[in-house]
Amino acid sequence: MPASLETLPTELLRLIIELAVPPESLVFITAKCRHDALVPLSHVSKRFCSVVRPLLRRVLVVNAIVDSKLARNAPKELREQASAVVFCTHEWQKPDVSLPWNVRAILAEKELPAALAALPLVRYAAFFGALQDINKTVVPLLLSSESPFNSLYLRNCTLQVNATPTFRPFQLVHLAFGGHLLFTKAYQRLFSPATLPALRYLLLANLSSDVNILACCTSLFDQLIALQLVYTTGPAKGIAASLLQAFTSCGDKLLASKYIVYEKSAVNARFVLYDSPRWINGSLDASFANSLPALQAVFIPLTVKEGPPSWHTKGPDDPLEEFFEAMARRHVEIVWADEFESSFVLPEFVRYLKAKQQHA
Repeated sequence: MPASLETLPTELLRLIIELAVPPESLVFITAKCRHDALVPLSHVSKRFCSVVRPLLRRVLVVNAIVDSKLARNAPKELREQASAVVFCTHEWQKPDVSLPWNVRAILAEKELPAALAALPLVRYAAFFGALQDINKTVVPLLLSSESPFNSLYLRNCTLQVNATPTFRPFQLVHLAFGGHLLFTKAYQRLFSPATLPALRYLLLANLSSDVNILACCTSLFDQLIALQLVYTTGPAKGIAASLLQAFTSCGDKLLASKYIVYEKSAVNARFVLYDSPRWINGSLDASFANSLPALQAVFIPLTVKEGPPSWHTKGPDDPLEEFFEAMARRHVEIVWADEFESSFVLPEFVRYLKAKQQHA
């Protein structure tokens, strides 16, 4: 009997569906695309519905108060299926448009902590605030919370860390900050080994310019497995000193963006994220590596293989050849990154460090 979707084993059908839709992510746009792709599949048939519904419940995307209330008021067996939750204050159909202010405030200050408390098996949480609300949107975290989540991403918001008499440190393993953040004393309290004893992966991609967040993280450097810097902000003198300390203490586990390497003269960089590829005369530019004597590996998005933009000056038949040759002369490894849009430390960098350690 010829195989069909209706006769395939459930596990195989689930695998096919997983491969056909965008991957799970805490990045709002990617999570939204995955959700929008799964919903129609859940309407194909009862069998499809039984396979797809658990996938939809695994990563909850919340950008309305009703979404949060439905999730936390669902039966326990359904709430226990959620492993990640993404809160976003942008409209679903128009991600570049923000929700009304009162809705944004309720989502941040009330619904996010309530959802984390009601979803017992959530491990990953992300909050995407509106850019205009960085000094208004307060995301409260309770140090004595029983929620077991170990990964947190915050973007465009203000953090409030609350403690109770029964102090229990966060068990966060992954922590990431992006967008514009209003830094308060809460961050100084958060960035300490006593508060984050389990933290191993830290991503700083924030654009705020009021405080040198990197300086707040120095006490955590020794316990980190990987540190990724996309942007650094704060007073120029303070940033230079903090970068020097970061590259000195974490040089063998620090992935720096090309922006940091180029703009901040981070000459000690060993690992560079080529996040903004530059093309010169149709060839991928490798000149940034000339000032990096300690460079060991460059992480490049897979999209670079497509070559320069169509409007760019036509160059050699192989626009990457000169780049490869330049890296080969320096014995610099090239690592292609498929998951460049990542909420936390680049997965390829984490795998690279693990492989390097195993072969040491």
